[in-house]
Amino acid sequence: MSAIGRTAPPCAEGFTLIEILIACILLGVGVTSVIGLLLVSLQRSRQVTAMTTMGPLATAAASLYMANQQSGTVDLPNSNGADAFSFTSPFALRIERSTASGGETDANGLVTLKISLYDTPERRDAEQGALGIMYIRQYGRTP
Repeated sequence: MSAIGRTAPPCAEGFTLIEILIACILLGVGVTSVIGLLLVSLQRSRQVTAMTTMGPLATAAASLYMANQQSGTVDLPNSNGADAFSFTSPFALRIERSTASGGETDANGLVTLKISLYDTPERRDAEQGALGIMYIRQYGRTP
């Protein structure tokens, strides 16, 4: 056979298996990093929303706490459904007299209350990951 009558073998069309695997790995790494950033962003936005809501909510809860002459710790909403007063919130609160002031009324008649904000009552009961903690000085008597 002469070299003149020969033609080159046909080129294969498409991608090789290794090229497809590398493309899948790169896509997987990219998607994983985007999902991770999205989850962090969602958690941060929830925390910012909670902190924005916490100011007026904590002030109202502290006023209710002192108006009803509560002592010790009050969880809102209460786990057993028996609240000392009616309270509705998308978050779970824990109100207690701050140990920083000894829980007692100072010479000016002020009590320091510690208000912790949780996303669910279950996390509050387990004392896991408060979204925010606020201290409020409130006029009141030691019960």
